[in-house]
Amino acid sequence: MKTTGTALVPNDRRSAAGLTLLEVLVLVVVLAIMAAMLLPHASIHNSTRIQCCNDLKEIAIAYKLWAADNHDKYPFQVSVTNGGTMEVANQAWQTYAVMSNYLNTPRILVCPVDNARMPAATNFDRTNLESHISYFIGLDADETHPQAIMSGDDNLTLDTLPIRPGRFTLPRHSTVTWNTGRHYPGGNIGFADGHVEIGNSNSLAKIITNATAGTNRLQLVFP
Repeated sequence: MKTTGTALVPNDRRSAAGLTLLEVLVLVVVLAIMAAMLLPHASIHNSTRIQCCNDLKEIAIAYKLWAADNHDKYPFQVSVTNGGTMEVANQAWQTYAVMSNYLNTPRILVCPVDNARMPAATNFDRTNLESHISYFIGLDADETHPQAIMSGDDNLTLDTLPIRPGRFTLPRHSTVTWNTGRHYPGGNIGFADGHVEIGNSNSLAKIITNATAGTNRLQLVFP
């Protein structure tokens, strides 16, 4: 007896064969486009962070040159009457202005990704300089403590609140972090011996703990 009806058809082999050649090509093209979009951003981020590190190294060199001409003391350790900034050290621009001959250009005082303070000042006059500084000053730094914090990116927060301009005493074990406004998020710290450390908020906590080991506090001046 003959049977009628539609013959059974095996499952389409393509369903078990994975991606077709065309689909693979499309996927490769999409990945290539994504890489082309992301790589320039990463490259720019790395180059600007390197420039920021170089700025902090140049600032450290300026401090050391100034100290060499002033009995191994930094500007904030020398009275105003003797050419320093001891009595006005709570204003960051004063200290940087005093070192103008050693800094050469105010450009190095602005982090390349600190859009709020760009473009850099054109000279070291207060009207130009005061609002064009990205780096805090470490008042505990001196020639006898090469690992002391000299300067660094000022985009810091204490207990999630931005730190206001002026002199600031940071207690040991404080909850200090970098906000997302610079280096995504993170920042750079310059030390008295001239080296710079690139870090995030976790490494920042360790740096501050080490810096405050002897005094239980850290004195900073924010621009």
